[in-house]
Amino acid sequence: MVRANCTKDTYWVRSWVQGNEEGKFTKLFCEWNAASAEDIRNALKNIPVPTEGIYPMAIVDSEDFR
Repeated sequence: MVRANCTKDTYWVRSWVQGNEEGKFTKLFCEWNAASAEDIRNALKNIPVPTEGIYPMAIVDSEDFR
């Protein structure tokens, strides 16, 4: 469903899963490439999964601190 709602300008990159002590998944974090949060909302509007929010993020690599 996600792939079907992507465009050349708004697309899913990858995801991370947060687990608890019992090994159950508790949260899914998805990285998107898009011009705006509204573009991501439009891509997700027909996908029946709850979305907590869309937040700007930056990658901080350990190499940045060597």
